[in-house]
Parts: sequence; structure tokens; C-alpha cells
Amino acid sequence: MSIQNKLYKKLKAEYDQFIDALKSKPTNEVIFKSYEKVFKEEFVILFENIKINNEKANVLLKLDHPLDALYQEWLDNDSSFIDMLRDCIDDTVDKVKKAEAHIPSKQAGQQKKPSIEKELKDAKNEVKARDEQNNIQIKPHQKEEI
Repeated sequence: MSIQNKLYKKLKAEYDQFIDALKSKPTNEVIFKSYEKVFKEEFVILFENIKINNEKANVLLKLDHPLDALYQEWLDNDSSFIDMLRDCIDDTVDKVKKAEAHIPSKQAGQQKKPSIEKELKDAKNEVKARDEQNNIQIKPHQKEEI
């Protein structure tokens, strides 16, 4: 078994224990721990889909609770998750404005103009069709090395 696979299994087992412990907690404590649950899950998914070098994997394997160590480091990290959320808001607003610009105005005899959500979905489908036509393939589980 590869070092990366051992690390993934250790992270997954730690996550599963965390989830099992949550199941016996009162609802208010589960809600309080929901942020921790989400980000620990993200770490597990990340390690399932990336290839980490052996040196890093060995260091993490030495820890009794590598998933909790990663989560605690995440909490102490200087990068702001809020900045990513702000970027998401800006991106959504830009897409909606772009979609609105392409919706024809309602004229007598025309059907009701489509919703913004439908316009966004149609735009995504057009991009996907164009990518397929140009033979561009996105591989969702392509591992990248960190």
C-alpha cells in the first residue's frame, strides 16, 4: 500500500470517528460543529483526489490525529475564506448581469422572457457543448501533485 493511500485511510478513519461521535451529540452541538465537519470532509476529499509527495505524507502519518491537525492549522491560517466568498458574490453578480444583457426585452406577442437562472444554465450548456466540439475534456478526479 502506498504512503499516500495509508495517509488517506488514516484521515478517512479519523473523519468517520468524528462523524460517529457527532451522531451521539445533541442537535445544538452538531450545529456548532458543522463548520468543522465540512472542512474536515473537504480535507478527506482533497487527499482522495491529489497526490501528495511522500515526505509530506510521512510527516502527517506521524501524527496521532492528522485530520484534526490540518483543521486546526486551517483555523489559524491567515488566508481568508471570506475573500473567496466575496469573489463568489462578485462572480455571480457578473454572470447575472451578463445574462440579463442577453435577454430580449418583452414585446407585444412575445413569450415571457426566460429567468436569469435558465439563462445561466443555457450559457453553461453552450460552453460545455463548445468544449465538447473542440474536444476539451475536463477530468473531475484528475490528481494534481502538491
